[in-house]
Amino acid sequence: MRAEWDAQLAPPSPAPITLSEHQIRALAGRWHDQRLREEERQDQHQESLLAVLSTLEGEDAPDALFTRSGLVADAVDRLLKDEPVPCDEASRARLHGELLRQHKSLYRLLLRRAKGDHTAEVERFPEWKTAATPGTLATATVPLPPQPAAASQTTSQGLTVGELMDRYDADPKRLGIRERSKAGYAVIYRVLKELLGADKPVKAITREDCRQVRDVLLKLPPNYTKRFPRMTAKEAAEEASRKGVAPLAPGTVDGYLENLAAVFNWAVAEEYMERNPAKGLGTTGKVKAKDKRLPFTLDQLQAIFSAPLYTGCRDDEANYAAPGPNHPRRARFWVPLLSLWTGMRLNECCQLLTSDVRALDGVPCLFISEEVADGPREAGRGKPAPVKRVKTEAGERFVPIHPELIRIGFLKFAEKKRAARAERLFPELSASGEGYFSDAFSKWFSRFLASRNAKTSRTSFHSFRHCYRDAMTEARLGRNSVLLLGGWEGGKTDDGYGGKVRASFLLEEISKVAYPGLDLGHLRGEA
Repeated sequence: MRAEWDAQLAPPSPAPITLSEHQIRALAGRWHDQRLREEERQDQHQESLLAVLSTLEGEDAPDALFTRSGLVADAVDRLLKDEPVPCDEASRARLHGELLRQHKSLYRLLLRRAKGDHTAEVERFPEWKTAATPGTLATATVPLPPQPAAASQTTSQGLTVGELMDRYDADPKRLGIRERSKAGYAVIYRVLKELLGADKPVKAITREDCRQVRDVLLKLPPNYTKRFPRMTAKEAAEEASRKGVAPLAPGTVDGYLENLAAVFNWAVAEEYMERNPAKGLGTTGKVKAKDKRLPFTLDQLQAIFSAPLYTGCRDDEANYAAPGPNHPRRARFWVPLLSLWTGMRLNECCQLLTSDVRALDGVPCLFISEEVADGPREAGRGKPAPVKRVKTEAGERFVPIHPELIRIGFLKFAEKKRAARAERLFPELSASGEGYFSDAFSKWFSRFLASRNAKTSRTSFHSFRHCYRDAMTEARLGRNSVLLLGGWEGGKTDDGYGGKVRASFLLEEISKVAYPGLDLGHLRGEA
């Protein structure tokens, strides 16, 4: 009873508040000042710091370096713990975004100092001082002090380019986007800032400005910051054009322009702009026939599957190309075969779980889906970290296991993995910082193709998928079967009309896929 009285007499918990931009920056300033003082007290800015920070030299340092380690989320927790008034989840997300930017800014500063450059000054904001003392957040609501017009980010004409990007990134709806998507936005942000200026009012951006951005992208080579590290995007584009360096693929440029249009669509929805000047802006929209990826030829397939990895090697690691007595059957053995006979994309193969190999209505199938972990959540994102990804909604599907894979021993392999209580089908593959299990495999496979004289400028691992599509066409499979079995847009096992497509029917269809002239007899009969 006493406990109930105490609970009734206790003051109610304060309701969560929404932090203003001023308060967000004040908290970030407090953290930045504290961290900088800590670093200045430590004499550790030589070789050890250089080794840790060397990946942060570029403007587009991957956010995963901070979010994966939990640095930002921990800083958010520590800052808010000292405040008597709780904030809402949207404010926490915005603070996470601001601290992420300040982490990268601070560590670039430390990197320059570690290299002997002590001329770089710390970027300071007047509002930082209003919440310099823990527990004063609720009073940190005074207006920003007047600033010179040249340094002001928001002008009388409204939001600027730089501020628009910050607000777009801080939108709670975007906190769960993948690192690769962020990288695409980083490129367009950089080009936009260089060509138009971070202080340009977004309402003043014209269609001609956007065409200027497009024209630079069309001349820009891949990885231009590495090829031309001291040049702006425009300078790098002109230099690459002068030297004849191959530019970005048209599809890549279109992707960047779609990102630009997405930013402006958001700005229109938020009433920062009246119209989208980048709407419909793109290249020709089509990849030239001479630039398209090709399927492997029969000779290339024979070269691949007659490699020591498939006939006998010393091991499937550093000595995969050396003939030997061993026949290891792990990812490097199975992943190319899976793609050839099921059309699965590289990451779809690499991320498979043992539970993804199971029967549906008595038909052995592979289940391709996106799943999330039940464990730790992605730092600052409020949702579990993905353990499996699919490229599109249509990518979530089941595919009956081709009889040739069964003859080669795939079901026995999967059963052994289950018996060993393995969660992943290929546990030797680990996820990259962006969460993809295919990154390292893709690089290895490129070297493998070169070692078999099967590599050209228009072939890659994805060529297996082109082989599969051609084989289905030659087998005269119906369009819907092709889409269903390949995970292409437009095909769904249950599209709302009729019933669910039977696994037995899809098994009949996929069993028609064949590669005349390709002999894999030497792979059959082994577990």
